[in-house]
Amino acid sequence: MKKRKRSFFAGLLLLLLLSGCGREEPRLILEDSAGEDSPKEQGETPESEASENLPEGNPDESAGTEDQSPQADGEGQGKKSLLVYVCGAVASPGVYQLEPGARVYQAIEAAGGLTPEADPTGINQARELTDGEQITVYRLGETVPPAREGQSMEQQDTRVNLNTAGKEELMTLTGIGETRAQAIIDYRQEHGPFASTEDLMQVDGIKEKTWEKIKEEITV
Repeated sequence: MKKRKRSFFAGLLLLLLLSGCGREEPRLILEDSAGEDSPKEQGETPESEASENLPEGNPDESAGTEDQSPQADGEGQGKKSLLVYVCGAVASPGVYQLEPGARVYQAIEAAGGLTPEADPTGINQARELTDGEQITVYRLGETVPPAREGQSMEQQDTRVNLNTAGKEELMTLTGIGETRAQAIIDYRQEHGPFASTEDLMQVDGIKEKTWEKIKEEITV
């Protein structure tokens, strides 16, 4: 009887062992399958790292943008407005700012146009302007001085214009040094254009004696 029990338990134990070995086989297959996926994942890693290391944007486009910037700045610096003084038979005499390449007729329009007594034949309205010049529109019946050869009537006046002259030009006047020239410019900026040459005596440091010396050298 004991031998039979031992044989029964030995057979049962053997059966359990065989059953346990059979159940582990699917687990071993899964482990092998999981192991097969890892090389693929490892193969993708260099590609992702390479994509992360790529520079953003197109280097050629960036270089092109940098090359164009100085050129654009140079073009902007090349444009400088003109300052011209329009006087005589116009609606609003004064100093006006115009674009480069502007013509005389545009300066007259900026000054409000010709008055009814203006003589339009005494001025070339198609001429291109230069910075700092004076345009004088004469009235009908006024004596117009003859123009020099190669010059228009409004260009021939060599007197210094108190409303448009810079410091260096003002210093060419008799008795006007750097200090007085700067005082004239400061007065002009604060009070506007001079209405007459006599107004120069309102500038600090310039009295009637000085004005008498230079009255033939100046104009407004």
